[in-house]
This record gives sequence, structure tokens and C-alpha cells, in this order.
Amino acid sequence: MPQSPLMLIDYDISRDQRQVSGDSDKARNRRAETMSTCPSLSESQDVSGWLPTISSALLHFGRLKDQHALKLQDLLYQQTLQNSNFCDVTIHIGDMTVKAHWCVLVVCPYFQSLYDSGMKESKSGELTLHFGNPFAMREAIKFLYTGQVHITFEKVRYLLEVADYLQITNMKQLCSDFLSTMDMNVENCVQIALLSSMYNLDHLYLRSFQYMCGHLPELLVKDDMLQLTKDSVQALIADRTLSYVKRELFFDFIIRWTEHDKTVREESFEDLFTSLDLKAMSPGFLADRVENNQWVLSSEKCKMWFLEAKIQTMAGLSAGSSDTRDVLVLCGGSVQDHHFMASVFMGSGAVDSMYAYIIQEDRWAKLPPLPFVMRKPLAAVDDRGQILVFDSLSITENQMYLMCFNPGTSSWTGTKLKFPAGEEDFRVHSLMVCAGRTLFVISSVRRSRLASLNASCEAASSAAVPLGTVWHVQLWEIERDTGNMSVVSTFFHRNASTEVRASCYQGPENTGVIYVLGHKVHVSNSKSRNKKQTRFFVFDLRTNRKREYHRAQYEPYVYALPDGFLATRPGKVTARFFNFRTKKWLSDKVHSIKLPPTDANRDDYATVSVKDNLYMFGGKRTDTRKATASAVRYSLATQTWTELAEMPVSLMGAAVAFGRLPADIVRCDLECPHCLLSPHRNRTSYDISVRGYNCDDDDEVGNASSFEFDGSDYSDYYDDYYDRSFSDDGWGYPFDYDPDEDLLVF
Repeated sequence: MPQSPLMLIDYDISRDQRQVSGDSDKARNRRAETMSTCPSLSESQDVSGWLPTISSALLHFGRLKDQHALKLQDLLYQQTLQNSNFCDVTIHIGDMTVKAHWCVLVVCPYFQSLYDSGMKESKSGELTLHFGNPFAMREAIKFLYTGQVHITFEKVRYLLEVADYLQITNMKQLCSDFLSTMDMNVENCVQIALLSSMYNLDHLYLRSFQYMCGHLPELLVKDDMLQLTKDSVQALIADRTLSYVKRELFFDFIIRWTEHDKTVREESFEDLFTSLDLKAMSPGFLADRVENNQWVLSSEKCKMWFLEAKIQTMAGLSAGSSDTRDVLVLCGGSVQDHHFMASVFMGSGAVDSMYAYIIQEDRWAKLPPLPFVMRKPLAAVDDRGQILVFDSLSITENQMYLMCFNPGTSSWTGTKLKFPAGEEDFRVHSLMVCAGRTLFVISSVRRSRLASLNASCEAASSAAVPLGTVWHVQLWEIERDTGNMSVVSTFFHRNASTEVRASCYQGPENTGVIYVLGHKVHVSNSKSRNKKQTRFFVFDLRTNRKREYHRAQYEPYVYALPDGFLATRPGKVTARFFNFRTKKWLSDKVHSIKLPPTDANRDDYATVSVKDNLYMFGGKRTDTRKATASAVRYSLATQTWTELAEMPVSLMGAAVAFGRLPADIVRCDLECPHCLLSPHRNRTSYDISVRGYNCDDDDEVGNASSFEFDGSDYSDYYDDYYDRSFSDDGWGYPFDYDPDEDLLVF
């Protein structure tokens, strides 16, 4: 008699023995006899021979079990396709009819509750469903039988709807997995976000929504976005991290969104429009597109909202009143103290980040990073919005490079600077752009007479160090296109301990002045009649003339103000102020700076003056030696401090420069989703070839000086590059020389 396909098969521990339900007594006796002759596992001395047999039997059993389950599934599903009499329920879905088994349908919680409720459908065997797409419903029934579902992007929304309504968790998970494996792009991200939001697919919603926010300008013009609800649109408008999206685009989208369903959405326009920051729009757009729009004119509240923005725009008080923004560029620096152990074992902590503080909006924006890390950079912004950066610690083998960021092309370029003939051993004190000129205040040394250095020690010890082999502080101008540098003016000689501070003030109509303050320590000359440790010069860029003003006093922080030059430090009772109009130094309390309200005891901070305001960023606390992220502004007019938005990171030793940058480049928020998906470095080109960083091994070493050193130590003959016997006052001038005699009239 043939065996039934549903016959149960059990495997015994004995090899090649199996028991079939309903076998004969003879078979049972034969099996018992076999078992009596087979040693038990507990009596066996070596069970290793039995383990492969057990594993093989269990594996074979599992394989047969799976095959049997698949055959059963296929048999039941084929019965639904053939309208077999074994099916006990008929499901009507629109014009489609499907036969099924209650015993299979009750696997689904929806059908289980329907069957248990005792409704007439459970007794009559007729079930009508009034929801869902017929295709999706057929796929759901197929899934209950076979565990398989055919998913496409065009049909997934219908499958999710049915799976969610019928509470078929596994089918819903398969749809979610299908969407998760898709490549996100601007064509499908909106639909994925809508589906994941509707059916609570949280992980998928976060991913798709972040992608949407990162590509919003491209998406706002697509029809898929018109399916968003009013709350969703309002949330996008109010999201501060989406500041990179122009408000003009949001306005156009609101108009399209309202007109997509006028009868329902007309009442929502007023709330959406008044959520827009009209002051961030350009004056031309407000006049051409907003003022006469029919939706704006139909609401008194909208007209008042527009009028307020128009008044502020006409007064120049709005953020969108121009295409540029007044910013303070903060670049480079480090995040930790640079003591010996830190530099050896922990690295310098230098960073390549560059940020912009938008003065009018009191917020920070991230700029494309520097080409490489810079611990002590110098920075300036020219009148075209290009950012110039110089790494003051990168002067190696008489090589200097000036980095330039062009916001129009979003590119970094590097220019190798060419030194004036005979100059070497450089130290750059300040980089500035003033009156359309790019300038360095720099220290260098000139060795014009080298014969004495090659002489014997005896001769060198008795001979005076030749004239011209001293350090001097000069003003150099840079030709940006060629990298050529020329000496514009020489201010004074110095020794290795001289401290130099410089700043510039940009005047109207391409005029400007440069202030240079020098403080020389370790000045020892018994013959000196007038030792001057501090010297102060004013250089007029319009006439290229300099003049020295005496009675200067050195302070570590200097600021160029509209009416003069301030040398001071926070917390000092009186300040030294040079009045540019009277050409005199004043010592008063009007220009004194109080200690800041937060992190008062700090140093190594970035500071700059803008009109009558002094800004202070970051620095190092003197008690903990840790960097701070505090940013403050001091008003000389009101003599008060104002705390600003905190810096994105804690920094010390960073460079800061004031300038005007295009509005588009500082539009992004620090947490801008677009920048997270497409970082600034990926969107910026770096045409940089700097020896020691990008390692262009073929780059020829600059040979600015013909000086050849024979390896001897000449420090005894040339003490700190300073000839004390040559100077009367410690600044390198002869005894009978009056430095004011040949100064040009300023």
C-alpha cells in the first residue's frame, strides 16, 4: 500500500533504523532485538563514531522536513489558483475573486480577529474587502501561503498599505528592506520619505528625510513635493539648518503648493507666507515677485508682513539687502596647549578648519577647510572676497607660500613667493590687504659682506661684524600673480628678542595707513644717550611715506581704529591711543578695555577691530591651559562687552580677518544637511603644490641668497644677528644719526 504524503517519519538512534506510524508487530520485535545488541552510549568507550551518524540523520531529517513544508505550501496555494473544493472561503476584492483556506488566512491577525468575531463572513464563506489595491491584496494572500512577494518601486506603496492594514508584519518588513536597498536620489527620496512616514518606518524615514534636506533646492521644483502636508512645509521653512536654501525658492514653492489644491490649501497660505523670512530675500525679488502676487494681496496679514520686510530692506537693515555679508574669517589654530610633551606624544593639535562669523546675523558658518593644518596662520580678506592665508611656521629652506581661496570658483591655489635679492631668514609678523595692495610686515636679515664670516676665528673675534648683517623690519608688497615680493619701506633694525605688532586701517577711496609698533628688549649699550625700547611708525599707502612718532608704549594687542591706533590689553586701567588727527599719543581711560565677562584670564586668542568694536575669539585659559570657545565683542563707544554665539570648536592661536564674502558661501548653517552629505572639501578644488605638505619632490628649492655656509658655528661672531657696537640706541642707528631727519612728511 502506498505511503501517505503526510506520514510522519521519526529517526531512531540506531543506524539505518526508522519507525513508521502503524508498522507491524514483527517489525517492532526486530527493532527491539537490534537495540538489545547495540551498546548504549553510556557503556561505549568511544562515542566519536556515533556523532557523524547522529549529525547525518538530523540533517537528513531537517532537509526532508523543509521539502515537505514547501510541498504543502505549494499544494495549498495551487488549490487557490484552481478554485479547488478544498478552499472554504471566497474573497472578493473589487472585480477580482480569490479562493482561500481559513486555516491559512488566520495566520494574519486581521483575518484571525474577523474569524473569531463570529461574523456572517466566517460562516458563509464569503468575504468582501473594500480596501487596498487588488494586485497588492492578491500578493498579500500569496505571501500568507508561500512567504514570497513580488515588490517593485511602482507597487511598493500598495503593498505597504495592505501589509499595514492586514498587520502582516513580515511582509511589511520585506517592503521596508526593499526600500532600504534602493539607491537614494532626487527622483525617489520624496516618495520614500512619504511612505516611511506614513507607515512608521523610522530608520528609513530619517535617512530619506536627511537626503531630502540635503538636496532641497533641486526637490522644491518637483511635483512630488506638492504631496507634503502643511505642517511638513512649515517645518521645512522654520528649520534653521536649511538656511542654505534661498528664501526665494521657498516662496515659489509655497505658491505652487497652494495652487495644487486651491480649495483645501487656500487657508494655509497665510500661515506659510508669514513663516518666511522675507528680509533674507533680495530687494529685486521682493519688488518683482512678491509685492504684486495675488495670494499676498488677498490677505491683510500677508501685506503687513511684506511691508515690514520692505521697509527694513530699503533701510539696509535686512540680511538679504545685499549679495555680500560682513564676516570675520577664523582659520587654523590648535585645540590644545603646545607644550613639549603634547607636541612629542600627542601631536600639535593643529587644525585645518575655517569658519566665518556673520556679524549681522550673530551666527557661524563653515567654510572650505585649509589645504593643510596650520597652527599659527595669518589671514586677510581682499576687496574681491578672496581669503589669503599664510602659515607663519612653514618657512623652510627660504620658501614661503601664500594660499588663496576664491569663493567664486570654490578653489584653493598656492603661490610660491619670490624673495627680494639678498634677504633671508624671514619671520612674518603680519599679513594685510589694504588699499588694494597685499603686504607683509616682515623681519629678515641681509648679509652683504660675507668674507669676514669665512675668515679664521681669531680674525673674526677681533673684527667688527660688517654693516648690513643685522635684522631689520620692513614692509614688503606681493604681486599676487607672479609671487614677486619687493621692499616698500624699512622701519628699523632689531635683535632676536624684538616684538613687532602691526595693523592697518582701510580708508575711503582706496586709501589706508599701516601702523607698526616694535618693542626691543635686552638693549644694553653703556654709550647710549637715549635708549628707545619702543618705536612706532605710520605708513601712508597713498603717498608711500612713513613717519615715526615717539613716546610710544608697547602693548601686546594693537587695533587700527577709524580715528587712530590703540595699543592696550584687557584689564589695563589706562590705554595708549595714537590720535591720527592730532598726531599725538594719548593716555586715557576712554579707550581702556575691561576684562571680558567669560574666560577673563586667557591669552593666545584671535582678536581684531571692526570700526569701534573689538572682537575676541577663543584663546587659552591661563589657569587650566585649555582652549576655550568663547566669543565676545567690546564696544569702545559704550565700554561694554557682548557675548556672541559660541565658536564651533575651542581654538587657540587661530588667525582672524575682517572682510566681505558672497552671501552664498556663508549661507549654510553649521549643521547644514547639504554639507553633511557633501562636505566642503569634496566640493572644493585644491590646486596646491607646497613643498613639505603636498610634497612636490620636483619642486626646486628657492635660492634667494648666494650665501654659502662652510659648517662652522659663527654665533660667536654674529650674536642674535645684532651688532651692539654699531648702534647707539639699540635699534641699529649710528651714534650721531637722527632718525627723524630723513623721514618723509606724512
